Amino acid sequence: RRLTAALSDREDLTDDDLDEYSIQVIREEYEKEGIKMKPLISVRPEDSLYHVALTMTEAGVHNVPVLSHSSVCPAGGSVSTSNTTDCPQLLHMTNLAEVLACLNRHFRGIPSALPLFSQPIGALPIGTWTERYGGSRSKPIPPLPAGIDEQYLVKELYPIRAVTPSASIEQVFDVLHGISALPIVNEHGVLMDLYARGDVIRLAANSAYRASISEMSVAQALGALRPTALNEQNDPSSTHYGRFSTCVRGDTLRTALEMLSLPNIRRLIVVDPVTKVVEGVVSLSDVFSFLIENA
Repeated sequence: RRLTAALSDREDLTDDDLDEYSIQVIREEYEKEGIKMKPLISVRPEDSLYHVALTMTEAGVHNVPVLSHSSVCPAGGSVSTSNTTDCPQLLHMTNLAEVLACLNRHFRGIPSALPLFSQPIGALPIGTWTERYGGSRSKPIPPLPAGIDEQYLVKELYPIRAVTPSASIEQVFDVLHGISALPIVNEHGVLMDLYARGDVIRLAANSAYRASISEMSVAQALGALRPTALNEQNDPSSTHYGRFSTCVRGDTLRTALEMLSLPNIRRLIVVDPVTKVVEGVVSLSDVFSFLIENA
């Protein structure tokens, strides 16, 4: 939104023009507005998987850099004589899905873990569900900012925030406050697609920021992204859309863990097996919060 507003009065934009609007410029604008920038969240190669998962869930992030704080600096750097931690080296970017994949391989050989993993996700305190199925089970959803118009939200699915395809991208940005994705449903609550924060990057790559976000519908935005999304999956007819998967209430926790450990899958949309009406959303962070509490 900030990029769209900044470039709204510009015509015939070139790549050089866009290069001038750097991350540093955005950070400086935030500082002028009194918005405090969050510090870098990172982990070390010697940290345990438990610590890595805890770091990400507490910070509300899905990816963290793995930094080595040694006295050897990368090319172009310099070693401080007073503090050898001034030049950390980036070794890897890890994420919750990678940690989950490691845990899955480990738990397969531990029979004592099977009873918990055999429980249906619909019976566990995980995720956000419609009021009919228990509402917010993992953690309360942050309230929407004051003044946000909620008329385009599908109230039948509360407290799940879901919008119809006609909602504008500007409206989607408003209701994404405090959450990472919105199911896109029809007037009956049937799942049609999903809009995630990561789609903003795809929109930028397709130069969608040049258009007015108040006039572009989420259906139009996802239509522009559809060729990319379809190329990310092996079977367009499956429930794996490249960015999320669907499941049902009766699927076991083990099934959910296996699905969430797939690349790029950060959440499961729980749907009715017959009608495909959305019943719940289970995210990677929801699962890790549950596993950490029961560790």
